[in-house]
Amino acid sequence: MPKNLVELGYRVVSFDYRGFGDSTDFDYNPNNVYHSEYVTDFATVLTWTKTTLRTDEIGVFGLSMGTLIANLGYQESKYDFFIG
Repeated sequence: MPKNLVELGYRVVSFDYRGFGDSTDFDYNPNNVYHSEYVTDFATVLTWTKTTLRTDEIGVFGLSMGTLIANLGYQESKYDFFIG
């Protein structure tokens, strides 16, 4: 999917949330569906994108749990449109 968006002229920033494996720096509970740190990661990437890429509009494309994280993250860092 990102390749198709790039071919259409979009700049694509892709990220995956932390919390799996030994590199996590918070108390990861495998029984939780998501952790607040995922939302923090999303908002941080969005803020970086706004600051670094200086674009007029930012859209978010989320799948599966990404739809929940993107909706919660909107409260911390706004975006212009969402596809989920």
